[in-house]
Amino acid sequence: MTHQFRLAALAAIGVALAGCTTVSEQMPQKVIRQHSDVQLSQESVLKFNEFKSYNFFAAMYVTEEGDGGGRAGGAPTLSDAKRISQSMCEAYNPGDRCILLSTVEPADASKTEELPKHIFDALTRARSRTTEGNYFALAFTPSGQFGTAFNYSSIGEAKRTALLECETAAARSRSNDTITEAKANSKAGSYKCQLYNL
Repeated sequence: MTHQFRLAALAAIGVALAGCTTVSEQMPQKVIRQHSDVQLSQESVLKFNEFKSYNFFAAMYVTEEGDGGGRAGGAPTLSDAKRISQSMCEAYNPGDRCILLSTVEPADASKTEELPKHIFDALTRARSRTTEGNYFALAFTPSGQFGTAFNYSSIGEAKRTALLECETAAARSRSNDTITEAKANSKAGSYKCQLYNL
């Protein structure tokens, strides 16, 4: 049964605190943006209500019929969140066209990248455990796995260690995904580790 559900009410939601932390350690505000007024199925309404609590960057795709959404939240960039959620929607709805329903973004439009809080906290710990003259590094995936290295005498060694830890975390995440999720995440590049530019 499909319920008529218009997302125009999103404008009334306004701005709320997000769970991401900026480098200045402030709690930035988020805004939920509507990209389509497609009628959602009852199940998709429930998924959308959960989606609204996601930290930015986040995106939700649904089919043109308002079914079978793909969601991703807490990504470092909006393009990462869109790519992951679209891939999930397409994986669970083969043959259906998936459209962007909504995004969660920083209220400050100048922000184009944001470390999710759990990754920012890991970076802060690595930085605090590194003595002067030594190096730390952070590597992370678009879907939130990460690896850190701290107090290394060489930047190259710190980077290699962080990448190896990240790849291990990504492999562990992949092994916990369903076959469909793993295919969608692989297609979206969700398991690919990248070094954070310090």
